[in-house]
Amino acid sequence: MKKDDSQSGEAVWYFVGSVFLFIGPILLFPNIELWGRILFTALGIVVMGAGFLQLRRELKRQ
Repeated sequence: MKKDDSQSGEAVWYFVGSVFLFIGPILLFPNIELWGRILFTALGIVVMGAGFLQLRRELKRQ
């Protein structure tokens, strides 16, 4: 059988996760302190960076 060369789409889940980390404090915890907002934002940036690395790996495989 021939292997399917389409993108698996793993990087998309990193970006979806980072969006939830960015908007999480606003929607779920409206009265969160500043350090909590900074923590969620930093985590979102880390997950988005991991998404870019995964996207680069996926594009290299093609």
